[in-house]
Amino acid sequence: MAEPSLAVQAAVYALLKPAIEAEGAKLYDWIPDNAAPPYVAIGDDEIRYPQPDKGDDLIIEMGFDLFAWTKGRSRKSLKVLLNVIHDTLHRADLEVAGWKVQRCEFVAGHTGKTEEKELFLGGQTYRVWLTLDA
Repeated sequence: MAEPSLAVQAAVYALLKPAIEAEGAKLYDWIPDNAAPPYVAIGDDEIRYPQPDKGDDLIIEMGFDLFAWTKGRSRKSLKVLLNVIHDTLHRADLEVAGWKVQRCEFVAGHTGKTEEKELFLGGQTYRVWLTLDA
């Protein structure tokens, strides 16, 4: 069975990039040293493979994180950016090469202030359920 994380990342990137850029932010999978907020980064992922011998369906469950950074005097710009991400990805029809996406859902989120003055960080976790595209 193939490993889906790179294909899922490509699909998420393709779907999110125009929405993020419409907000004046950048989307990265690796943050350059000279990156200036606002920006969003694709974070870590985890994959749970089915165990048919234990009664699991043949569905792969993948979780991934997204992080957003904004600069300002309030969390408003961060929350606007997080809402754009949520509205773009939650229950989105992701097109993942070689896979059929059963669903993509928002799982959890958080916001906070960093040690740098006026720099805010937010994170969101999503889950995707996939099967091999027959």
